[in-house]
Amino acid sequence: MSVPVSAEQVTLQPLVVTGTLSEVTAEDSPVAVRVIDRETLASTQAVTLEDLLADIPGLQLKQTHGQTGASVLLNGLSEKHVLIMRDGVPLNQVNESTIDTRSLRLADIERIEVVSANASALYGSAAMGGVINLISREPQGPEFEIGVNARQYEAETERLPTQIDWAGRVAVPIPGGYSATTWSLTQDAGLDKTPETWAEDVPSGFGWSLAQRFDVYAKRDHRLSLNWSGSDLTKPGAHALTGNPNRSLVTDQRVSAQYQATSDRLDVIASAGLGWGVSEQDKLGSEGTDLRREYALWNTALEGRWSLTQGMHDAVLGGKVSAAGLEQEKADLNAPSEDEIAPVDQQSLELFAQDSWFATDRLELVGGLRGHWDEAYGVHWAPNLASRFDVTTNSYVRASLGLGYRVPDLKERYYQFDHSQLHGYRVTGNPELEPETSVAAQLEWVIDPVSMELFYRDIEQLIVTAEAESDEPGVTVYQYQNIDRAEVYGVSLSAEHQLGSHQVSAHAQWLHAVALATGDRLAQRPEYTFGLTHEWALGKQRPVTLRTQIAHTGPQFYGEDETLPVDPYTLVDVSLSYQLTPAWMLTSAINNLTNEMSPSDGTADGLPIGGRQYALGIRYRHPF
Repeated sequence: MSVPVSAEQVTLQPLVVTGTLSEVTAEDSPVAVRVIDRETLASTQAVTLEDLLADIPGLQLKQTHGQTGASVLLNGLSEKHVLIMRDGVPLNQVNESTIDTRSLRLADIERIEVVSANASALYGSAAMGGVINLISREPQGPEFEIGVNARQYEAETERLPTQIDWAGRVAVPIPGGYSATTWSLTQDAGLDKTPETWAEDVPSGFGWSLAQRFDVYAKRDHRLSLNWSGSDLTKPGAHALTGNPNRSLVTDQRVSAQYQATSDRLDVIASAGLGWGVSEQDKLGSEGTDLRREYALWNTALEGRWSLTQGMHDAVLGGKVSAAGLEQEKADLNAPSEDEIAPVDQQSLELFAQDSWFATDRLELVGGLRGHWDEAYGVHWAPNLASRFDVTTNSYVRASLGLGYRVPDLKERYYQFDHSQLHGYRVTGNPELEPETSVAAQLEWVIDPVSMELFYRDIEQLIVTAEAESDEPGVTVYQYQNIDRAEVYGVSLSAEHQLGSHQVSAHAQWLHAVALATGDRLAQRPEYTFGLTHEWALGKQRPVTLRTQIAHTGPQFYGEDETLPVDPYTLVDVSLSYQLTPAWMLTSAINNLTNEMSPSDGTADGLPIGGRQYALGIRYRHPF
């Protein structure tokens, strides 16, 4: 007599799409794809992508100079080489390739897929170092969810709380499908570790996001997504030359729309976005604005993908046409406005093909080729070959070899940001920049549950922000520049083990990243990193999950020519989630338990700005 298998006894492997554009399990994918599922998102209590990514092997977060939030480094390549997508639609654009991970909310995200290999053949420019794809939650029925999360820095006791975040989601049926609305509102009280000075470490203000999605399921599925987000932040500071108090105010907004039609063989994706903002510099007590900037950027894209299955082959053909623009005006006190960045635009056309060939029961080969024409830089070709070979039932090898490329974005070519009078520095673009190209190789050997990954990148014309000559006393000038050649290679080890109610995962990476002309290490690339995560699940009717994360970062440099050395440091996060009822969940956390803290605002050493932080949250979810 057969014994029925309960749902608790069956663990379904997650299906992923980012590695090959075909649905396969993460284990069977010929391209290594790491999956962060909804349960992990909930247990980490992550509100934004920045909160979450610090636990990914091979990935580090770095503070973005002059901005809030952080960008990513993946296997030694910067945020400009890592394509961040939402449901397969790139968020990186040719007018501004850096993505602030703090601005990406997770309330409507089902899972995140991370590809750490070169993906230029499949996704084009900006995917030379990998892909992070945020997959939206699919409504399973009518539901309502709302939550609030409050955080408090130990270093700041006068402002309570340091941050409070509200988020909600409503999904209701519509004819033939569902409508889902997601919103968030974040209030920051700011952070000032040294109240006796004028400078403030973290700005105060608020940010918001509103997303509306319509899904209609028919012979061809349709999805329309509308997004609106923005922020309004104020940061007191001190004049670089006089020391007098001043403050900066930044307001920005972005709207975007995406339409996707999906059938068995054909996908069509259309997207458009518009962003605009104002930044002001104001001396406290003065009349009027000392410096005001207004910017606007836009982008449009249309992409089609056609899938074909024939025998042992799964093929996909596609094309994409896109355009983007950027402009910025500046006005000094008592002076008329002028174009700091004259209106510029850029167009491109891309064609790609990929074939997955199941050569034998144990061997799969994937070959791809992408041709990219850019208005300013002509044609680039990006071929790639990947394979997966099953050695035994619990051991397999994945390997890939290909060419990567990245076209300089409009910001790198034309950016002009003059803070010489207020903060003593200026950042300039470089219209003479050349595209980056790379030879990339990756080898992964998995003996369940241990994985070892070797990776290598030989990069020509790598774009960095370097200090340039300045003829103004007391003013530092930074400019985007190419360096002739850089070499990045390393090894990553990771392992996971489930023992009853305990799940332990560990990872380690050693990284070598140098500019070959000088032999200097590339900035903000730690020599080694270690990570350990332990989850302990207790109870069934009212589950409690205790999660501990330990991350150790080795020595690195935060300046060019190996200046500004940063000593190793260790971060420890502890969180607790309690399922009070099927609808109510309570969460609490102590982040940065070791209280590591940057003596500055984090832009010179990468250490956490605020030190130890406490968090408390509650979430209510009710399916109708």
